[in-house]
Amino acid sequence: MTIARLHQHFTRTLLTFSVVSLIACGGGGGDNSPAPDTTPDAITFSALSNAEPNAVVASAPITISGINTAAPIVIVGGEYAIAGAAFTAAAGTISNGQTLVVRTTASDKTNTPKVTTITVGGVSATFTVTTLPDVTPDAFSFAPQTNAALNTEYTSAAITVSGIDVAVPVSITGGSYSINGGTFTQAAGTASAGQTISVKTTTGGATDTTHNAVLTVGGVTGTFAVSTVKDTTPPVAEFKFPTPYTMSEANQVKVRGTATDDNAITHVKVVVRSFNLDTPGTTLSTTEIDAIPKAETNGVKDFSSWTADIPLTALAENEIKVIATDDKNNVIPLNTAEKVVIRQADGFVSFPNEDNPFDLLSAGIVLDNYSGRNRLLVADGNSGKIHGVALNTGVREIFIDLENHGISGVWGMVIDDSVDEPMLYANEYSKSNILKFNLSNAEIVNSYTSELNRESHNLLIDEKNGIKSLISVNQGELGRNSNVISFNFDTEEFSLISSDADHPVLPSTRGFALDKARDRYLVTVRKRTENLYGIYSISRTTGERKAFSTNEVGSGELFVDRTQLQEIAIDEQRNILYVPDYLTGKLFSIDLITGNRKVLVDLTYRDVNGEPLRIRLTSIYAVFEDQYVFISDGERNSLLVVDLTTGEKVVLTKSRIIY
Repeated sequence: MTIARLHQHFTRTLLTFSVVSLIACGGGGGDNSPAPDTTPDAITFSALSNAEPNAVVASAPITISGINTAAPIVIVGGEYAIAGAAFTAAAGTISNGQTLVVRTTASDKTNTPKVTTITVGGVSATFTVTTLPDVTPDAFSFAPQTNAALNTEYTSAAITVSGIDVAVPVSITGGSYSINGGTFTQAAGTASAGQTISVKTTTGGATDTTHNAVLTVGGVTGTFAVSTVKDTTPPVAEFKFPTPYTMSEANQVKVRGTATDDNAITHVKVVVRSFNLDTPGTTLSTTEIDAIPKAETNGVKDFSSWTADIPLTALAENEIKVIATDDKNNVIPLNTAEKVVIRQADGFVSFPNEDNPFDLLSAGIVLDNYSGRNRLLVADGNSGKIHGVALNTGVREIFIDLENHGISGVWGMVIDDSVDEPMLYANEYSKSNILKFNLSNAEIVNSYTSELNRESHNLLIDEKNGIKSLISVNQGELGRNSNVISFNFDTEEFSLISSDADHPVLPSTRGFALDKARDRYLVTVRKRTENLYGIYSISRTTGERKAFSTNEVGSGELFVDRTQLQEIAIDEQRNILYVPDYLTGKLFSIDLITGNRKVLVDLTYRDVNGEPLRIRLTSIYAVFEDQYVFISDGERNSLLVVDLTTGEKVVLTKSRIIY
């Protein structure tokens, strides 16, 4: 009850008391009814929010109390209804105990209040209706970026947020965003009207690809699309086998290569053209062959490695080019395609010419690709020459004629490339000397002699505990001298690593290699009287010798009687050892962990009736990054190129065979 009403009540009470007193005193008579009360108790209406604009909204009903007679009622900004009657905006009256409802039409604007005021018997109340806020911003967009560079960051122009009344959520996918020039972030946040937002994203390594940074503000999205440059570049396709110019006696050769591109490669083919040997400009035939992909999954072909079986036209130069197509229809032009050439010829002729023929290939191969050179150095066991063989052409030249220096020949060679001017080291044939050659001018730089280094066939370079040394093993003929010898580069002194005096003698050693991962050397052995054939290990630390892969140790293909295993090539990445057998013409593949053996390929030649012809495999040099090896054949005085993936073989260079 208000103070005014308390005052009125007090006054009425006082008047009543006075009248009673008068009556009691015998005063005059009158009406006993209470005075009219049109001032109600306080009235209130709960405010409403989140109303739709222009919506008609009614209050909850209230009940009028505190009056004893009808009170006047007026409304501003809306309508009212009494006791469930029709709504009206006209002035009226309301009695005690009646219900009252107020309604109004919400503002036509978002997040805006509308106030309706109603007055009953002089007591006023308001009904406030606020429209819901606008949380959906106006549409926005980012200008796309085209011809974008690969692996590059791009930032959009800023947009200004508008059309909202309150802060709204912000998120992004595929990039990051910055508000009002602040730090770029990928985390969710909020933005208000009038703020600016820019986004950024980074392109990948593929051409003709669109990277989308999608910004969402209050449920409205905008995409910053960055498209990389169109792919107009054809794929890269190349041969891994064979080398650029080779020869084969076969009528078919399997070639192998790779094809790469920023996008998917859909097709690889080889184009084979044969030319007459006598008239090179005359084309004999042209053939196109689809390459076989490494794999195919759900129709998608993997040409990262491919093979193709190439028919060879007899007694002709067979030019083989590889052409690849990507999924953007970019094709390698025929005139720029990489090529190899395989001459089909009789195995008795020289290749590629008759110049500087070999006499007996049996003594070692090394690769010299320093100072722009790209050649194999091949020791000729009989002529006392070291030949240089160009890898791209097979052409032979004389690197050094050792007989001019009073040297009958060398066994085993290794190149030290840790110095500014790489040097070639070799064991002198049947002597105790190690010879040092300058690779650039073929001069003999020095000779180092020790009786410890007696009849060693192979050399390797080893570095342990900061000491670099040349390591060799004596041949061990007649059950002696299989010592492992070290020559220190710094002190130029010889020492024993593993001595016959302390360990079992290893007979007829020939091949020798370093297996650094297992801290050992591996050496081939052969002892006919005990039927002992295979490979032994020698500890780099203790010199201990034990069987690694023999007919009794390790499983798989057995070594036959009189097997003569030759030089060793170790693929450290794949943990495989390769060793050719001089007697059988087989190339063995041996697991470096288990010693288990298998024949990778039988390189034996066959006559027209399919009968095996004599072959004598001697030295080996591996190019493991391309997965092929060079093997010398002392029977044909030829250098073979053998594919470790397919087992295919071709001839890099050879001399005429005369029987």
